[in-house]
Amino acid sequence: MPRPRDLFIQGLVLGLVAWGLFLLLAEARSRMAAQGIPFSFAFLSQEAGFSLSEGLTYAPGEGLRPFYPSDTYFQALLAGFINTLKVALVGILLATFLGLLVAAGRLSANPLARGLAAGYVESIRNTPLLLQLFVWYFAVLLKLPPWEQALSWAGIVLSQRGLVLPELGFGSGAWGLGRSCQEL
Repeated sequence: MPRPRDLFIQGLVLGLVAWGLFLLLAEARSRMAAQGIPFSFAFLSQEAGFSLSEGLTYAPGEGLRPFYPSDTYFQALLAGFINTLKVALVGILLATFLGLLVAAGRLSANPLARGLAAGYVESIRNTPLLLQLFVWYFAVLLKLPPWEQALSWAGIVLSQRGLVLPELGFGSGAWGLGRSCQEL
């Protein structure tokens, strides 16, 4: 059970943070009012006027659909949330798969698999994520060929713009492979 003095100090710090936040918002409001800018969320209902390269948004009566420049800022924000959820879900699935694969390698009786898994773990462990992203970007992605000279095999295209995979197309009882990319 926390002592009363500890609770008092925590309450005091929380109160000071709340007071500082109040002063910050009051100052922002007064400076925005001096420049004739309203301090509200009303701008979220205005037309965005820009496009998103990757984004689904929700429109009442239409459900999920692509984001258009005529949509509102709120719908752009919603498209950002949906993109964040998609990236997080893919990241969780890939990290789980990679973790299980490396764990199986570490527990393997095969010395090569065990050594590769141990080398991977020891090289990645305690390396900042930002540094890992820089390595992937500068050492891997920028070394790939441009789109005009992309590597292509069996409908799979790999370039600096990313990896394009064929998609399964369902039509009139037959399974077909169709290209999932548009001509860029």
